This record gives sequence, structure tokens and C-alpha cells, in this order.
Amino acid sequence: MGANKLTLRSQAAFDGARQQADARSHQAIEPEHLLLALLSDPEGIVIPVLHGVGVAPAPLRDRAVAALDRVPKVYAPGAEVRVGPALATALDDAF
Repeated sequence: MGANKLTLRSQAAFDGARQQADARSHQAIEPEHLLLALLSDPEGIVIPVLHGVGVAPAPLRDRAVAALDRVPKVYAPGAEVRVGPALATALDDAF
């Protein structure tokens, strides 16, 4: 996946996902990291879309956090966080 395929807002969301993974000491960025980044963007479209289809963002966020709490932590100073296979597949399918 090349960053040149992403809009600026998408790049910002992806950077947020990387920060979520890094903050949790995860070695790979998973779809749940991206979901949390999207749900954390107060100016993004995700929250209004969820409200529009009748989905409350808070329980969705709680489920994503619970899923990420089960991901093993990796403590390796200087290790680069990579895109996990599930997120890579989702992004490939989206493109």
C-alpha cells in the first residue's frame, strides 16, 4: 500500500492508527487501531455517518478497545510498527 493512494485525511487517520498501535506497544497496526483513530477525529465523517445509520459510536469504540486489549504487547525499543495482515487486506480490497 502506497501512501500516495491515500487522501490527506486518510493519511492522518492512518498516522493516528500507527500512534494507537505504538501507544499500546503493538507491533502491527490492526483495523481496530484505524477504527479508533477514525472515531477520535472530531471533524471526520465517521461519527456523523454512524449516527446517520443508527449506530452509537461509544459502544463501537469500547469494543475496539476491548479487542486491542487482547493483542499481545511487544517491547522492542526502536521497532517499527507495521501494517498487520488484516488491515493490509482491508486496504487492498478498498483500493
